[in-house]
Amino acid sequence: TYRKHFFETEHPLDIFCTKQHIKRVYSPVASPWYNGVVESTHNRDQKEFYDFCSRELTLEKANQKLIKYNNFWNHKRIHSALNYDTPMLYFKKIRNT
Repeated sequence: TYRKHFFETEHPLDIFCTKQHIKRVYSPVASPWYNGVVESTHNRDQKEFYDFCSRELTLEKANQKLIKYNNFWNHKRIHSALNYDTPMLYFKKIRNT
């Protein structure tokens, strides 16, 4: 993980999070449970997004595909870990309780 105390400059994501008042949380070092969650997410992204990208893909087209994929992931795709809701539906439910 890119952490400020290891480098002379701050990572762009850290700068963005600070400006947006977003607390950045790191997973603990040497914790297999968290690594498994991350690996599972990477695997799903590979199967549902990256495998469908071609070598001829331009940055502009990649950004368009990524916007569509993020919309699908957050608004249409159900997730078993969220009681078979979409992330946005789940978020709305917990926000209204």
